[in-house]
Amino acid sequence: MKFGADGHDDGITSKTVAKAKDAVRDKLRDLHWFIQAPFDTEKEEGVEFIGDYRARWNSFTGKQKPSEARVTAIASVGSAYKNYLDKSDHGFEQRLRAGIDARIGDNTNITLLGSASGMTGVDTMHDVSTSKGLNHQRMDTVDVTQHAQKWDFSIGRLTEPMGVTGYWFGKEYDGGRAVWTSGKNQVRIGYGDFSHSTSIADSAYTHATRQIFYRSPTKLEWLGYDANYSDIGIAGVENTFKYNVWSDGIKGIRACIKS
Repeated sequence: MKFGADGHDDGITSKTVAKAKDAVRDKLRDLHWFIQAPFDTEKEEGVEFIGDYRARWNSFTGKQKPSEARVTAIASVGSAYKNYLDKSDHGFEQRLRAGIDARIGDNTNITLLGSASGMTGVDTMHDVSTSKGLNHQRMDTVDVTQHAQKWDFSIGRLTEPMGVTGYWFGKEYDGGRAVWTSGKNQVRIGYGDFSHSTSIADSAYTHATRQIFYRSPTKLEWLGYDANYSDIGIAGVENTFKYNVWSDGIKGIRACIKS
């Protein structure tokens, strides 16, 4: 037995929901939805207040590993020691973001968005927030975009998703960007500094370095044993004997004695 309305709604709510469903269907039917220009030409002039609130609970079991094992058989653990330990932890965190999105004239748009959370710097640096409050603030987005025909020029702290869903990179960078959009084609050119959103100012990916590094000797260098000859037998290698002397872990002195 059921009491109440029969489920049909012809009021304002039903029209709003139907409009939202139609918008989602139109987006799914558009095969080129991922090609989007930074400037929305259909947006009206004015100022909009934007923001969101996020509450998150982190919990992970971790693993039991020897705390002093910094050197393994194939690698040496340096700055990633915290990740190697992979300790269990849990905690609550929250974030509040607020800002404005303003259309000035027909060809200029300004977006300002700031956030407050319990973490300092980039949130991806932390497994669990050090504070449950909103005592650390940062500016997430400062985007000034100028539209000129098929070109959109932006400067400030911009967001540049790499990949269709932003999987490869979805953070901000400080710099400039020029985007040319024409129908189903788009070209994006930009330059900037990613250190504010990644906390990496210098790495091996940004330049080449020359230095001495240590590694373990191979079987051929240490014992004179070559796996390539293991299936040939003694007859195939009886005329050649190789031995190696590994000195100071840096230089190998190889001598070949032929009978």
